[in-house]
Amino acid sequence: MNIAEDSLRRLILSSLKKRLLLEAHDGDGQIPAADSLIPPPNDVVKPHEPAKKTQKPKKRRTSTPLPKLESRMSDLHDKPITQPKYTLEEKREMLANLASRLEDCHECGVNPDRNRMVFGDGSLEPKVMFVGEAPGADEDEQGIPFVGRAGKLLTDMIEKGMKISRDETYICNVLKCRPPSNRTPSPEEAAICAKHLERQIEIIRPPAICTLGASSLRYLLSVPVGRSLGSMRGDVHDYRGIPLIATYHPSYLLRDPSKKREAWKDLQLLMRTIGLLK
Repeated sequence: MNIAEDSLRRLILSSLKKRLLLEAHDGDGQIPAADSLIPPPNDVVKPHEPAKKTQKPKKRRTSTPLPKLESRMSDLHDKPITQPKYTLEEKREMLANLASRLEDCHECGVNPDRNRMVFGDGSLEPKVMFVGEAPGADEDEQGIPFVGRAGKLLTDMIEKGMKISRDETYICNVLKCRPPSNRTPSPEEAAICAKHLERQIEIIRPPAICTLGASSLRYLLSVPVGRSLGSMRGDVHDYRGIPLIATYHPSYLLRDPSKKREAWKDLQLLMRTIGLLK
């Protein structure tokens, strides 16, 4: 054995002796066997891992459920109108009083900056009442429903399609004021304003109603939002004892002229209902 090997051997023995003495001092006074100090070859000592932080369960946010949309719609749709029919003079006076009360109405808050309240226009003894959604920019300027591009198309549908004068109909909307950017009225806005529409219907008592677009149809018949306008077309519905036919809004027909054929079918059903077509 050379000098280097002897020195290495002495160093190893010295280190082992010191370790045995420390174990005996810190333990129970017994010197453990040397082989018990050497870990098995397959015993891998894992590095220290920091303790994982216990995450607190997240609190679930709960929102107050909105009332059902049906509760924001008409609650009169299945209640027949029982009062006697009014005379022409009575209709004129009652509608004038109602319109006067609405002149400065901002109850629904739809548009505080609107120019005019658009009440309704036409015969007080009409062949049919057309009910749209809300006034647009032209209607807001003139105070008359359906006078813009959509109004011109509606006039053509009445006069060229049904072969009657627009003056023989009554035209109004669910909302009496123009929504900003001509957006669709919300169910809440319809519920606030459409009670005035229901009063118009009670006073005029038209022989038939034709709804233009989804808003008026859904409000008057309390149709759930999940049911489409298309699924309600083609049938004669009942609003308080008055036949009701649904069709597309003229502004929608301007955007999608391919639907005009279906709208014509709706007008034919309307004409048969009021006796203009066999």
